Order: sequence, then C-alpha cells, then structure tokens
Amino acid sequence: LYEFEDMPFTEKHHKYWNAGGLSEEFVNKQGDIYAVKKWAINKKVQPLDYNNIMFGYVHRNKNGDETGKYKFLTLGPNVNKIHKWRTNVSNNQLWYLYKIQQECKQVFIAKSNKDALINDLCGICSIATQSENDKVLSKNIPILQKMYPETKFVINFGSDEQGKQCSINVSKEFNLDWFNTPNDVLK
Repeated sequence: LYEFEDMPFTEKHHKYWNAGGLSEEFVNKQGDIYAVKKWAINKKVQPLDYNNIMFGYVHRNKNGDETGKYKFLTLGPNVNKIHKWRTNVSNNQLWYLYKIQQECKQVFIAKSNKDALINDLCGICSIATQSENDKVLSKNIPILQKMYPETKFVINFGSDEQGKQCSINVSKEFNLDWFNTPNDVLK
C-alpha cells in the first residue's frame, strides 16, 4: 500500500519538468503527478532525504478513475538507482488511456509519462507505458487495437538505441508506424 501527501513544487521540482516545457499546473492537471511532501508504505511514513525530491504519479484506469496505484520518482545526489523508481503499478499497465477521445485518430505510445505529457502539450494524443520493454508493449497492442479499432497507434519510444530497437520491433510485429528523433538532430 502506497500513499502520499503532496505539496507545491520547489525550484528543484520545477527544474525537472520545466526542461520539457511543462508547468506545475499542467503536470498536476494533465499528468496526475505531484511533488511529494510525505509518503508511506503500508501506513509507515518513509524518510525523505532533504537533498532529494520526489514525485507521486497517480494511476487512472481507462475510465479516468483512480486505481489506488501509484509510482514514485526520487531524484537527487543521494539516490541509489535501485530506489529511483518505486511502484505498485504492474509493468503491463498503460497510462492516460482515459485521454483517448473520438477526435484522437492517431495516438503516440510514449516510453514515459514525461514524454507523453510533452506530446500532449504539443497537441498530440499520447499514452505512456509503465515499462520501456517491447515484450510488455507487444502484449498491450492487440488490446489497444480492440479497444480503439479506428485509432492509428504510433510507437514513440525515444531516440536512444534501446528506444529505437523497441520501436522497430513492435512496429514490425503489428505493422505500426514509429517516430523517433533522427540522429542528426539529437545534438
């Protein structure tokens, strides 16, 4: 059981999201993502290092209802990689399905909530995966195509080698398009 109490963004919180052009209001409203003041596991409050910041991501189902599941991102100089992400959302869950509307003829499947929100800010309908794993995504594609038969899905998994390879693998398997930033413009 994960729980958290939110707070207004500090300068460090803003810095993380503002790099992608995302404001606190947008991240809260469109992403259901909040700065964490306190958090608990099984009703036991967990310590937060004052040098670190934490975000709580609220998961919603395809109808937009909260599922009671969360993921937490901890950033800072003292964060062990193994503790950067904590979640009780399973790897096969998708984020922002409730945002797919009739007018979304094309939907980008982004590798992260942050990428999906940047797409959203640009007016591109986008959902996010819980895991940047092509095998997990492959299990979800038939479900998405059945739920939204009129929607064209585009894989948008980033421009690093893993992201490109996952995009290629899944797009070939399901005859989908994929979009990644070309190498010559990454700099």
